[in-house]
Amino acid sequence: MVSRTDTLVDSRVGSRPLFSVGDAVYTWGDVVARARAAGELAAIEGEVRAGLAALRRTEPEQEDVEAVARAFRYERGLLAGDELDAWFESRGLTAAEWHEYLSRVLAREAVPDVDGSAEDPVPHVWAEGICSGVFEAIAHKLALLVAVAPDAPAERRDEEYEAFCRAAATDAAIEREIESNRLQWIRLRYDVVAFADEDTAGEAALCVRADGEPLADVAARIGADVEQRDDWLEDVEPELASRFFAAEERSLVGPVAADEGSLLAFVHAKTPPALEDEDVRARAAGALAQRAAERAVNERVTWLEPL
Repeated sequence: MVSRTDTLVDSRVGSRPLFSVGDAVYTWGDVVARARAAGELAAIEGEVRAGLAALRRTEPEQEDVEAVARAFRYERGLLAGDELDAWFESRGLTAAEWHEYLSRVLAREAVPDVDGSAEDPVPHVWAEGICSGVFEAIAHKLALLVAVAPDAPAERRDEEYEAFCRAAATDAAIEREIESNRLQWIRLRYDVVAFADEDTAGEAALCVRADGEPLADVAARIGADVEQRDDWLEDVEPELASRFFAAEERSLVGPVAADEGSLLAFVHAKTPPALEDEDVRARAAGALAQRAAERAVNERVTWLEPL
């Protein structure tokens, strides 16, 4: 049975080819089908319902809509008017629907947890899925699944992908991956405090280093928040990562200038990656599977419409 959402998609983008794998061509309709099977379509409908209900309680200021519109265009490189128009055309959208989407986003933020069960989401599902980036993300995931298992039926693609990932992450490959990432995968447990200015951070550092005060106590005295983190070295912001590389356990790092202020960090633990660590093995297996899947996509998928 054809749903109203499927009818809407057909009216917007029809059977427009999106990508191909071999002789098989996939469309936005296939993306919506994948979204439905993965539970993503229901989540999009929920966002639309909440946005529509919120708009009945509040109306975003025009200047706020214009601000999020500018951010949207900047993030996607749609700076020129003709670039934005081409983006709308390729996705079967209108400028009005885009602005309605932005208004729903702002309304949801202003009125959270609103009951939207009585709202009809279908007329807005396509715009919500496209503008939020969810449908594009699902399109890339679908391309990956098909590239890995081009002959598998739709209901078995996830199972085939999991088998593909397991095959890529052999014990020998995992051991090599860990060895090649011995520096990047150092595990760090630390506290970090962002101070408003470098002078305040410098005074706080002196209290820790010279007087032996805990960083948390110094931060509490001046009303600064302490954030406890557990990160891999490669995931730490660059400003701190280079300092952490040379730091010892139970030592203070900083002040370091960053976007959020002048940072001080106290390193509690610094653990090199080990083959016996299940988190490290999982990270290695994930990296191996991702590269193998990317190779399959590059070799087998032809994008017929840029995303």
